[in-house]
Amino acid sequence: MASSHARRPAPRGDAPIPAPDRHDAILTAALRVIRRCGVDGLRAQAVADEAGVSIATPYHHFASLEDVLCAAGARAFGDAQTRRDVAREAAGHDSQARLLALLAADFTGGGANAWHIRLELMRHAVFDTRVRGLAQAAERTAIERIAQTGDLGSHVAQRLHALSCGLGTMLVLGAVSGAEAVDLLAAAVADLRNWRPSAQPRPEPPIQDAFGDSSDEDSVQRILDATVRLIGEVGAARLTFAGIAAAAGCSDSLARYHFRTRGALVDAAFAHDFARSSERMRRATSIPLESLDRLRYIYVGYSPGHLAALRPTLVLWSEYVGAGGRNAAFRRSARERLEAWVDYGLELGTALALAGNAQAARITRPNSVHQVAVNSGAGTLWLIGTLTDDEYPSVVNNTIDDMLGRDA
Repeated sequence: MASSHARRPAPRGDAPIPAPDRHDAILTAALRVIRRCGVDGLRAQAVADEAGVSIATPYHHFASLEDVLCAAGARAFGDAQTRRDVAREAAGHDSQARLLALLAADFTGGGANAWHIRLELMRHAVFDTRVRGLAQAAERTAIERIAQTGDLGSHVAQRLHALSCGLGTMLVLGAVSGAEAVDLLAAAVADLRNWRPSAQPRPEPPIQDAFGDSSDEDSVQRILDATVRLIGEVGAARLTFAGIAAAAGCSDSLARYHFRTRGALVDAAFAHDFARSSERMRRATSIPLESLDRLRYIYVGYSPGHLAALRPTLVLWSEYVGAGGRNAAFRRSARERLEAWVDYGLELGTALALAGNAQAARITRPNSVHQVAVNSGAGTLWLIGTLTDDEYPSVVNNTIDDMLGRDA
């Protein structure tokens, strides 16, 4: 929880907060700090300034700053579930209307700010076991509510929740509006009869691995490759130039020469990883497989080794989404990556339809957005352990099949 934060003086002339309300005021302030500065910017002084209390006050109510974070996280996850439950009950007795109301509540209640906080907590949960426990429990409860409300199997409920989480990411990055997200959720609920009710395992084809590191021996490329790997292992906040230099087999001074700040290095690593993903897309076109198998391969691969190799990319994406919620340049870069994935899926879907291997009526941009959103959301849920190594690829692969109108 480390980041620069401009100190905000306590309000003057306001009535002091009554003692019984200070606990809630501290949690409200902590969530505002997380929204503005990220979990890594959470500091006792920042929380105190936001709440208008002395720096000692948070420690009268919580044993540590970590306890403040966990309590604030529990509130954020709990508030989201309460919004869903209230919306569901207000929707009446029709099961489809109740299901859509539950899903839409995340986009009509807290909006982008609530999603940014929730995704930031999930980003931090990848490396913090206490927060991960909170996030896992909250996201599993959300999946259970979806299953109960729509009388759905767990696999379909997982996919709907992954779609919601992916659309939440798109909302934070400005790739969709709240209204567009609700429209996509409504289309998904109306389309459930076309979905596979359970996981469909896929065999691994005999193809060459396209997930390895760059073979380029240029020092900049080695530094960027090492940065992507380390972000996957420890997160962006724990990066050091010394650690990157050791991993890249170069001097600390050389790493600093090429990248003056850690922020510049993370930005360059994201662009580098994006370029590698684009190269995987290009290389996949030469794989002797039909377009659908190429799309599956690019998204999640076929084997546990491929999935493990994707982890640094998924962690880096999570880090970039967090930064994108606060930084316009990062937000623009992340949005461009989403748009490239949507275009790629649409291109391959069109090729399948022309070959007679997909239903042309289902090759639409909204369906491609649906695919990308599920992949993004499922990746986040996999990183925090809500989806298993088997559930993540099966949810993504079934989504590809269903959105293209493929036969089982």
